[in-house]
Amino acid sequence: MDRFKRIARRRYPLEYLEILLGRVSEGAIEILKSVPIPHTSTVDLADAKDISSCFQDAGINFSCDFKDADLEVIKLKAEKEGLVFVGTIHSHPGYPTNIPSETDNESALSNQDRVFGIYSFQKNGKTGRITASKLCFYLPQTAVPIQKP
Repeated sequence: MDRFKRIARRRYPLEYLEILLGRVSEGAIEILKSVPIPHTSTVDLADAKDISSCFQDAGINFSCDFKDADLEVIKLKAEKEGLVFVGTIHSHPGYPTNIPSETDNESALSNQDRVFGIYSFQKNGKTGRITASKLCFYLPQTAVPIQKP
């Protein structure tokens, strides 16, 4: 997940998303790798001075979307490697928590994610250094993390 985190931090203030591949057996989900997928990522910063102040505004809108056809290509390649699609992982840049939003849960259900990850991190506005970060994985429609790396 280190590669994912590096890319997510470079994409700040936009969300970044990848596909999780692995194996599923006897109710266990094993995440073996994440792969990039072409996606669009937008944030409406409104009149905020920086992204962290946006979260205090009610109308903030983040989105991170990919095409179903691109996911199908990744699934076919994964099958050839003996892997399956297990979910998605995306970033919450500048956000103080990685609790799934309603949109996160809806997307996970729509994508048929078995699990989804959220990497939240904050940057110091003056230095650009990461001041806090957290990565958790969730089952769709739950707010309780299933793993705390």
